[in-house]
Amino acid sequence: MYPNPTNDIFYLEGLTQFIGQTISISDVAGKVVYSTVFTGKLLSSKEIGLTKGVYIIQLFNEKTNEKQIGKVLIE
Repeated sequence: MYPNPTNDIFYLEGLTQFIGQTISISDVAGKVVYSTVFTGKLLSSKEIGLTKGVYIIQLFNEKTNEKQIGKVLIE
């Protein structure tokens, strides 16, 4: 995931096994603030509605039970 920290757009690379699967973004309290189907494209924190803070990004592949978790800092 880069750039990190960011003030808007961030990229998720090398995660093709998660395309078509669920991506969710949670705040540090664990509240899901965004969830959708992952397309493999860049994400815009402004379009999603993320404000300044730290967020946990989770991708889950239901077919393989593989999970990827990362953090992003929105400035």
